[in-house]
Amino acid sequence: MKTLSLFCTLLLSVSIFAVKPPVKFGKIDIADLEMTQYEYDTSAYAIVLCEYGRFIDNASIFTHTIRIKILKKEGLSWANHGFWNIPESNIKGLTYNLVDGKIVTHKLEKESVYKMHVIDNYYNVRVAMPNVKVGSVFDIQFTYTNAIPTRWYFQRTIPVVHSELHMDDWTHVSVGRHSYGYEPFVVNERNRWVTKNVPAMKEEAFTNSIENYITKFEMEISTINFPGHEEHSEKYYRVWNQYIRNYSDSWQSVARYVYHHENFGKNLEGNVFLTDVVREIRSNTSDKLQQLQLAYNAAQHIKWNKNSSMYCSMTNLLGPYNDQTGNSSDINMVLIALLRKLNIDANPVIMSSRDNGILPITPTLRKMNYAICQAVIDGKEYLVDATDELLPYSLLPEHCLNLRGYGIYAEDKITEVPIQPQGKDTQKTKVTVTITPELTMEGTISQTYSQYAAYNFRKSYSNTAGKNEFIENIENTNPGIRIKSMNIEALNEVNNDVEVTSEFTNSSAITSLGNQILIRPLLQFSINENPFKMENRLYPIDYAYQRSNTIYVQYQIPDGYQVEELPEPLRIALPEKAASVVYSVVHQNKTLTVMYKFDINKVTFLPEEYAGLKQIYTMIIEKHAEPILLKKL
Repeated sequence: MKTLSLFCTLLLSVSIFAVKPPVKFGKIDIADLEMTQYEYDTSAYAIVLCEYGRFIDNASIFTHTIRIKILKKEGLSWANHGFWNIPESNIKGLTYNLVDGKIVTHKLEKESVYKMHVIDNYYNVRVAMPNVKVGSVFDIQFTYTNAIPTRWYFQRTIPVVHSELHMDDWTHVSVGRHSYGYEPFVVNERNRWVTKNVPAMKEEAFTNSIENYITKFEMEISTINFPGHEEHSEKYYRVWNQYIRNYSDSWQSVARYVYHHENFGKNLEGNVFLTDVVREIRSNTSDKLQQLQLAYNAAQHIKWNKNSSMYCSMTNLLGPYNDQTGNSSDINMVLIALLRKLNIDANPVIMSSRDNGILPITPTLRKMNYAICQAVIDGKEYLVDATDELLPYSLLPEHCLNLRGYGIYAEDKITEVPIQPQGKDTQKTKVTVTITPELTMEGTISQTYSQYAAYNFRKSYSNTAGKNEFIENIENTNPGIRIKSMNIEALNEVNNDVEVTSEFTNSSAITSLGNQILIRPLLQFSINENPFKMENRLYPIDYAYQRSNTIYVQYQIPDGYQVEELPEPLRIALPEKAASVVYSVVHQNKTLTVMYKFDINKVTFLPEEYAGLKQIYTMIIEKHAEPILLKKL
C-alpha cells in the first residue's frame, strides 16, 4: 500500500513538472519581433504574447513573467506600466529590438522601477522599460518569495495570446480564489489554468468597473494552519510576512484583524489632539445633525492626496492632521473619532472603491481598499465620506457607490452595509431666444443643478482658473456660441443647488436656405453621439445614480416668417419606466416652445436591457437632429 502511495505521488510530481513553461525570460523567437499585426485583431496597438505565473511549493516562490509586443505608437504606454498591490518582489526586465536582422537587448535598470508602499508587504509598482519603440518586445519578470499575487489576469485591455497560471498546493496554507469574467479556459484543471487568444477587454460608457467583468482570478490567503503548534504558527506568520497574518476564512476574522491593526482600529483610540475641535463644535450647536456637518467640515482640514486605502497612512491620526494631507482613511477616521467624542454613534465601514471592483460574497480582506464613516443619529443611518470638499455630507462620492461594504463595530462584530446613492443628478434648463434680422440668436439661459449635477458643475468649474476660463471652455466646445455674461449663485455652498444665468448669442444654430431657415431646436444642448457602441454588451450598464435632464427652449418667431414644418413629438419608455423620454415642439401664436425631458430612473441595467437603452439614445439623437423649418412670407 505504501508502495502504491509513493508511486502515485511520484506520478503526480512527474505530471506536474512535465508541463513545459510557455515562455522563458530572456529567450525570444525572432518571429515575435518580425510581427507587424495580430491576426485576430488587426486594430490592436499592443498584445500580450504570453503571461505566465508559476508557484512552486517546496521553494515557496512565485514567478510572474509577462511578454508584450508593441505594434503601434498608441501601445507605447504599455512600456511604462503599473502593477498594483503586489507583494515585495525582485523585478527584472529586458527589451528586445530587431536591428539589421539581429536581436539587440536592453536591460531594465533599478532606477526605472518605481515602488510606492501600500500596506505591510505590498506595493504599487511602475516599470519604465528601456528603448521601447514600435516593433519592440519586452519581458518583465517578478519573483515573490513566500507570497502570491493578489490578482491574476487572463484578459487585459489589449489582446492576450497566451495566459497561464500554474500553482502547486501550498503546504499548511489555504488560498481563496474568486473568479471573474466570461472568457473560456482551454485548460481548467485543479492547479493549472490556460487561456488562448483572449480579446481585449473594451470598456464602454456607464461601466461600474471593468475589474468586475474582466477574466481574472483574485487570490488571498484564507488560513495558515499548523495543527498542534500554535506558537510555531505565530512565528510562521511573521516569517512569511503575509498581508493577512491571521485569517480571512470568515467575516468575523476579517473584523478581528482590522479592529486590532495599528493602521486601522488602533487609530480610533485616544486622539486627545481633537479636544479643542470638539469643544468648538459643541459651542456652536447641540443639534447632532449640525454637529455631523461641522465634524465633516473639520475632517476636511486634511486634504485628500488621492490615495485610496482602508488603512491610515500612519499609526496615529495626529500626523496627517498636522500635515494637513492624507489618504482617504486618514480623513474618514478623523471624522469617526470626532463623532465619537461628540457622543454620536459612528463606526468605520470597510469596502472596495468603485474602480477596484465589487466585493465578492465570500470573506475577503485584500479586496478592501477604502473605509467610510457610518453615523447613526435619531435612529437614521448616514454614510459619509469627507474626502471631497465639493460634496455635501449627505452625498457619497461616485467612487464610493459600489453596492456594499461591511461595518466594523467590535472585535468580532461585522455587518453588511448596503451602499446606495442618496441623491440623483438633476438638471433643469430654460432658454429664451430671439432671432435677429441677421438670423443670429440672442437670449438668456437659466440653469439649475441639483445634488450630483451641482457637484459635477462645481468640479468642472474648479478645474479652471475662474469664470473667464470656464466661459472660454464653453465657447471653444460650442462653436458659434458667445457668452456675454454669466452669474453663478451658490457655487461655494455645497448644500445648495447651483444656479447659473447667462446672456448669450449663437450664430451657428440657424441655417439659411433661400426663403427658408432651419433651426436646431435644442441648440448646444442636443445629444449628438450615442454612448453605446457595441452590438451586444456582456456586462451591466451602471449609471452610479439616477438622472433627470429637463430643457425648455422658447423661440420668438421673427417678423416676416411663418412655421413651415415642426418635428413630430416623441414619447418612449422602457418597461417600468426605467428610462423615459418626452420631446415636443409646440407652436402658439408667435412662440415656439421646445420641451425635452430624459429620465434614467434606475441605476443598473442588465445586459439584456442594453439593446433597448441603446435604441432610446439612437431615437433621441435622431429627434434632436430634426430641424424646425420656418418660411419667409
